Amino acid sequence: MTVFWTLCYFFDNTEVLIYIRSFEVWISAAAIFMTWPVARRMWKNPELGRDVSMYEVYAFGTMLILIGTFSSASWLLIWRLADEPRWMVDAWVNGAFVIIITSGIMLQLISPGIDSGEIPKKTKRIWYAAVIFSLVVAFAGIVFSKFFVDVSLFLRPYMAEDPTNKPGFLRDHKTKMRLPPSTHLASNRDA
Repeated sequence: MTVFWTLCYFFDNTEVLIYIRSFEVWISAAAIFMTWPVARRMWKNPELGRDVSMYEVYAFGTMLILIGTFSSASWLLIWRLADEPRWMVDAWVNGAFVIIITSGIMLQLISPGIDSGEIPKKTKRIWYAAVIFSLVVAFAGIVFSKFFVDVSLFLRPYMAEDPTNKPGFLRDHKTKMRLPPSTHLASNRDA
């Protein structure tokens, strides 16, 4: 966190996020290759009748989480570098990344029960709670969307990259001033 706050002090938030996202892409790709040898044993099983161990299932779940993280980070890096076009935020592929990551987490949750051949009761309770919580939050989000708009407006001055919501992020690095929207791809933001 010290490095993050130091970078934030010296650089624009967008520049920091581009660097951090680039690092996330690289480190998750490296971790995928490190996890691959153990994870592939889950489906490449030369010994007939050999059961898959909980460590192999856990490693495969970890690899799925890493693949989802790598994919999402790559997508968000492109989004940021492309001046944040709205269509990339709403694209179906974001849901696919969430499903990949969630599948990996689910495999990690069931891995302790693999050796006994049953999903642990604790894991089943977590799944049921997750389904109920998701349905409640989705319903509340749809019914009370005005409330969430108000929450967003409340948070904006404290959390927004640019509270004035000026389009574009490209800056004149000599003066550290934002360029007028007409001088860069600002129109892409709403594309």
